[in-house]
Amino acid sequence: MCSTWTREGLCQPCRTRFAGWKARCTTCGRPGVLRCGACLQRPTQQAACVVALDYQFPIDQLIGRLKFQQAPEWAPLLGALLAQAVSRSGTDPLPDLITAVPLSAQRLAQRGYNQSWLLAREVARRVHRPALPHLLQRWRHLDPLSGGANRQERGDLLQGAFLPTPAQRHTLAGRSVALVDDVMTTGATTRAAATALLEGGASQVHLWVLARTPAPDELP
Repeated sequence: MCSTWTREGLCQPCRTRFAGWKARCTTCGRPGVLRCGACLQRPTQQAACVVALDYQFPIDQLIGRLKFQQAPEWAPLLGALLAQAVSRSGTDPLPDLITAVPLSAQRLAQRGYNQSWLLAREVARRVHRPALPHLLQRWRHLDPLSGGANRQERGDLLQGAFLPTPAQRHTLAGRSVALVDDVMTTGATTRAAATALLEGGASQVHLWVLARTPAPDELP
């Protein structure tokens, strides 16, 4: 970010400035409090949510390289930042398994890899938990134009978009799972995927998200 080369890809001053820790809601990742007012009023199925970063400059640029510019080499650095956030969250015990929000077959064919799985694999290596890539299937492709949909609309579009992989139900049964995603905006995607894991037999689902898009009222 500052053009200083380091082995880790991000110098310590830039880590402190752009990727420093902040208190966040343990349900939605909103910064400032451990449980925000909206989440106190809204029931949730997930065990907890860990968000590492805000999806703002320059973090959004790094994620964009990983996601859209065929640069999977950024996954170790970004995965390390997420693993650091998990460690700082004090999650204890850690979930039994780690997986990632799957891409649709169409999106995976276009991109060549699932960026969230690359992050999940790196986090798993650092927190010493097994990572399994095929616990979920995504059978519904969401058109990019629907990215402008509001919270309720995205939730409706994603209802039933994920299914637990039939051959993996025995793996899920009674196990706690950390679900990794790269970016969370409305939370509809992670909620839909978490619901599918619970329906597949998981005992708990933790959400581990690299970056969260700030709500309009959080922006300066």
